[in-house]
Amino acid sequence: MKGLGPVIAEMQKKFGSTSVVSMADEALYSRVTSGISTGSIEMDIAIGKLGLPRGRVSDITGLESSGKSTAAGELIASTHKYPKGAVILGDPERAYDVGRIKSMGGDPERILVLQNDTLDEYFNAHEAALRKLINRKYAPITSICDSIAGFQAG
Repeated sequence: MKGLGPVIAEMQKKFGSTSVVSMADEALYSRVTSGISTGSIEMDIAIGKLGLPRGRVSDITGLESSGKSTAAGELIASTHKYPKGAVILGDPERAYDVGRIKSMGGDPERILVLQNDTLDEYFNAHEAALRKLINRKYAPITSICDSIAGFQAG
């Protein structure tokens, strides 16, 4: 292990052997073979032709009113094209419009909305919701939090 080897070894000792690895070890990386469409062919192509990769965490950032919530709505609709597709939606600002989600092709019956006050509460509720959906064989499961800034400190 050259380069960052000593740093990686120290971190693995403290946090576990799979917590930090070298990108040079390609055997540790799975290839992205499927994705969820963003609803925009141009964006899907720009990020790898498949949309947002399934099984990965993706972050949509941008200025206020730049289309982040619209992109999230398109992801919801794309997820619901799958018969068992489900969405966990963190909405601390209570800003989502069910009519708009429906008009984009989303199915409100397959969206769990988490409206926690703090980020800690949200992560706990999110973990529980994700486990329940996985146990009930929902797939794909898209998780959206709009927006982290809406949570209270604490």
